[in-house]
Amino acid sequence: MAGGSLSEGGRMVARMDDDVWDKLGDRSIFADGLGNPYPPFAFNSGMGVKAVSRDEAMKLDVIDRDTQVEPDPLNFNQDLQTSAEIRDAGLRKQLEDLGYTVNDDGTVSM
Repeated sequence: MAGGSLSEGGRMVARMDDDVWDKLGDRSIFADGLGNPYPPFAFNSGMGVKAVSRDEAMKLDVIDRDTQVEPDPLNFNQDLQTSAEIRDAGLRKQLEDLGYTVNDDGTVSM
């Protein structure tokens, strides 16, 4: 459902830059998808990632001899957002001592 193809022996092998990695966690394809382009892709899916050698990738026709593949640099926290409300007076003081502003609604800004 996410694309990809089976190689000899029934294994699914894809290049690091293949769209299949984005699709394995796609919530519009899998109801239990987590939206991750890396494991875990979905709850109890059993899908994972295991590197294969260049020789094996060539033998499986995933790449040819001249192919150079670089993974996308993915910052794990690049989409991290929070709206935590700081209610504890001690934590509020520590944050303010570090130069943060704790707003009246309990959110923090620089």
